[in-house]
Amino acid sequence: MKMEERIVIARDIEDVWAFVMDIRNLPRWDRGVARVQVTAGDGGVGSTFDTFAAGDRGRMSYEVTRLRAPYEHEAVTRSGFFRLARWHFALEATAGGTNVTCVSDFSLRARHLWLAPILAVTGAKAIRADLAELKRVIETAPGDQADAPSAAG
Repeated sequence: MKMEERIVIARDIEDVWAFVMDIRNLPRWDRGVARVQVTAGDGGVGSTFDTFAAGDRGRMSYEVTRLRAPYEHEAVTRSGFFRLARWHFALEATAGGTNVTCVSDFSLRARHLWLAPILAVTGAKAIRADLAELKRVIETAPGDQADAPSAAG
């Protein structure tokens, strides 16, 4: 199942990129992530991290599989109900700031196929909501504070 959403953030591409690439910022804008634990690397290809839902439930393990110049990033997981899920972010400078494109491409484990119709209906809406929160957080952060991780990270 593939979903693609876009949003324009009224900040310079370098600010948006720095914020998105610091995985510790994920809990600040992804509503499903309460905490992130970097498990290996510095954010480059091969780096790994775990995300946790509230109460340290719902652990998902990710690996950064691709960084493409100048502003593309991809991470994959085989955790939870996903047989394989790819999260691809691409940033492009625009007259109004930065266009952020998020593509989620995933397949479910056989025992979780019943989730497919639910995710087909709610998945794009959830991605749009998370991107809207990303926009809100970055646009309301003063100057260089956009890339500073929160204490929760």
